[in-house]
Amino acid sequence: MWSLLFGAGIGLQAYSSYQQGQAQAEQYAYAQQEALYKARVAEADAKAVQARTTFEQQRQIQEGAAAVDTMRVSQATSGARTDVGTPVLVRAQQWAEVELENFLIGLEGRTQKSKFKQEAAFQRIQGRLYGKAAKRSVLTGYLGAAANIFQGMGMGYGLGLWGGGKQGKIGGTTWGRVKESMARPDYYETI
Repeated sequence: MWSLLFGAGIGLQAYSSYQQGQAQAEQYAYAQQEALYKARVAEADAKAVQARTTFEQQRQIQEGAAAVDTMRVSQATSGARTDVGTPVLVRAQQWAEVELENFLIGLEGRTQKSKFKQEAAFQRIQGRLYGKAAKRSVLTGYLGAAANIFQGMGMGYGLGLWGGGKQGKIGGTTWGRVKESMARPDYYETI
C-alpha cells in the first residue's frame, strides 16, 4: 500500500514537472507570435512612412514650383525682365529653399523608416529567441519529469519499498519498520 502511494506521489511530481515545461513552452510560443506580429506591424509602418514621405515630397515640389511660377508672373506683370538680374536670383533662392525643404522631408522620412525597419528586425530576432526558449522549456519539462522519477525511485529503494533499503538500525523492507525505526530516539543520531 505504501509503495503504491509513494509511486503515485512520484508520478504526480513527474507530471507536474512535465506540465510546467509545457506551460512555459506555451508562454514562449505566445511571446514568439507576438514578437512576429510586432515585426509585421513595424514593416507595414515603414512602408507607410515611405509612401507618405514620397507623397509629401511630390506635393512640396508642386507647391514650390507653383510659388516660383507665381513669383515669375508677378515679376513679369511689374514690367521687369525675368530672365536676368535680381529676378533670376530671387527665383533661384526660392528654388534652393524648396529643394532644402524637400531634402529635409526626405531625411525625416528615411529616419522614421529606418527606425521601423530596425524595430522589425529586433522583433524578428526576439521571436526566434522565444521559439528556441519554447523548445528548451519542453525539454526541461521532460528532463524534470525524468529526474523526479529517478529521484523518487531511489528514495523508495532506499526506504525499502522496492526491495532495497539500508541495513543496520533502519533495516527491513516495509514502511512500518522504517516508521518504527524513525520513532526510536537514537535514529537521528545514526544518520
